[in-house]
Amino acid sequence: MFPSAITFPSSDGKTTIHGTVWTPEGQPRGILQVMHGVTEHMGRYQDFAAYFTGLGYVVCGISAAGHGESLYDGRMRGHFDSWAHVVADNLTMSAQMKAQYSSPALPFYMIGFSMGSFVLRTIILEAGEQKPADGYFLLGTGTQPVFLLRMIHRMMQKECTACGPEACTDRVQAFAFANYNQKIKNPESRADWLLADRAERDKYLSDPLVPEKISAGLFGEMLSGMIFCCDRKNRADVREPVYLLSGQEDPVGDFGKGITKTEALLKKQGFSQVSSVLFPHMRHDILHESGHEDVYETIRKALETEQSGTGGH
Repeated sequence: MFPSAITFPSSDGKTTIHGTVWTPEGQPRGILQVMHGVTEHMGRYQDFAAYFTGLGYVVCGISAAGHGESLYDGRMRGHFDSWAHVVADNLTMSAQMKAQYSSPALPFYMIGFSMGSFVLRTIILEAGEQKPADGYFLLGTGTQPVFLLRMIHRMMQKECTACGPEACTDRVQAFAFANYNQKIKNPESRADWLLADRAERDKYLSDPLVPEKISAGLFGEMLSGMIFCCDRKNRADVREPVYLLSGQEDPVGDFGKGITKTEALLKKQGFSQVSSVLFPHMRHDILHESGHEDVYETIRKALETEQSGTGGH
């Protein structure tokens, strides 16, 4: 595996976006673009990249604005100004990778985790007749009633007006994270809803690039993206395969029930090939949870099926 750092100007006009491309030895067989979750960064995907470069895939991804090293003027981590800019920056990464591996064109797949899953869903729904990728993996995604999301969004707008968009108030953290953590029995930390695996949870909590809080502005923008994704009136003709992968004990996916609802929603929105897999004893972050090798294997098998020409659900 050969990692290389990349940078490019964000569409926000002020942030330098930092990303990583991991290349395999020998001729690559495909490209996997990863879109990370809120408060994360691409450095957390080193093990994932090692596994899939070992299978011959190029793995790539950016740290979204306000995450990892993608900052401007020394500003805080945990804040960005616009959902549209986050979406556009990931599309810039896609375009660069497709241009680099254009002759011959390699199979291209997109993987979105948590916040990244909604970034990816936005990309797919906004693509129109274009085809962003040959297949999609949505990890740790879900759906919520649009009226509820709009209500919380209005609250965040008021929070931004009262305290400023970069404010990290208790109300923001309560709606963004604490509500999920309350659904875990006897939580030991603020991140128990993310991971049952204590060692991985401690690694996440001690990561200096992981902010403890997010801003009212970021949460409001993320809610706007979720509203767009969860509105059944937003439709697209999506014929590529879509895989929903979630932990059985993930509160974001409502402990499996939300994944069933998400699958139904996507089909109403025009996604013709959708399937889902629930992983027992796993919470939200299934790529770092104990037993994550099963998730890797599920993705590998799906890629093998699609590339063998026997895809379909």
